[in-house]
Amino acid sequence: MIVIKNVKTLEGSQIDYKIESEKTVEIDAHGEYLLLPSVIDSHVSLGEVGSSSWNINVQSALCGGVTTLFDFPDASNPCSTVSGIEQKRHDVDKNLDHLQLPLNYFLYAKAEEKHFDQIGLAKSYMMGAAIMGDFSTHVIQDEHWDKIFSIAAWEDIPIVFNAMNENIQPLKHRFEEGESLLEKAIFYAKKQNARLYFLNLSKQSEMNLINEAKKQSILIYTETTPEHLFSNDPDKEFLWDCINNKMIDLIGSGFHATLQTNVRIHYNGTNCSINHPLLLLPQLLTAYRQGKISIERIVALTRTNLKDLFPIALDRNAVIVDLERVHLAKRILGHQEEEIKLIGWPVYVVLNGRLLTPSESGYTFSGV
Repeated sequence: MIVIKNVKTLEGSQIDYKIESEKTVEIDAHGEYLLLPSVIDSHVSLGEVGSSSWNINVQSALCGGVTTLFDFPDASNPCSTVSGIEQKRHDVDKNLDHLQLPLNYFLYAKAEEKHFDQIGLAKSYMMGAAIMGDFSTHVIQDEHWDKIFSIAAWEDIPIVFNAMNENIQPLKHRFEEGESLLEKAIFYAKKQNARLYFLNLSKQSEMNLINEAKKQSILIYTETTPEHLFSNDPDKEFLWDCINNKMIDLIGSGFHATLQTNVRIHYNGTNCSINHPLLLLPQLLTAYRQGKISIERIVALTRTNLKDLFPIALDRNAVIVDLERVHLAKRILGHQEEEIKLIGWPVYVVLNGRLLTPSESGYTFSGV
């Protein structure tokens, strides 16, 4: 049995948190650490399974308190067919076993026109169908939109739509003059009674559009990422209002292994993407210290709200954080650097019965 004594809860009490284990480990938190449910990152693209970067990113995510990942397809395997999804699932399980990490892993499938019929067949392997074409050059015909939304509604699979594609120019396939891609998705969701999950929301106009659609009882779930929340752009402050007014349902890291974000964080000798899963919880806890968000809202946005979107059973994994722990870092935008403090870090992570202790050089496990 692993016992973490005198750990604080969100309700303000102190408890002894117990983890079944073949080893006996006892840690006294002395009422200084806070027990939270672990983070679910519903928006990552980790790249090629088994690569050194994939392994590093998964292990870093764990150090940040992330115990569940929802991975997007990559170029090496678009996951648009049952066989492709099964192969990706096999490769991930094999690699996690090699790393000895009992991580919870889910994946999305890419909605490709020539494989639409595979989406329903692959339902048991995936958590959503993503329309992910290069919208600046690729035209998806109206009948194909109609078909994928019809399949998604029948199978009760949410369509995952990246709002960042709204900003790709030129937009060559608006199906009516002046109509945006978000409007197109909402149109077909209403027509087929399908569910939508919009990622990377960052603009007031997007939120206005979605709010109007919700008034029509269209089932839309909304997400933003650290790249938008922690921008220095004062126009993005409205996102915090959207979060606290429950207009935004989820926060995912938005991390993409092969793409560079405009803003980097220099931390622990490495230039990380501002969207790296390692930094997701510390950045949100820092925002809590700044009065922008409550811890209860952080838990809802990074975990409990997900159960309304996807049929997953929430596990008993946890993250134990020191709200006073400070790590210095630099925010880098182009050639400009800004010193920042990230306040609030995981000191222990409970991963399916194992206790992980993060450190600047990696992590160690206690128990088996």
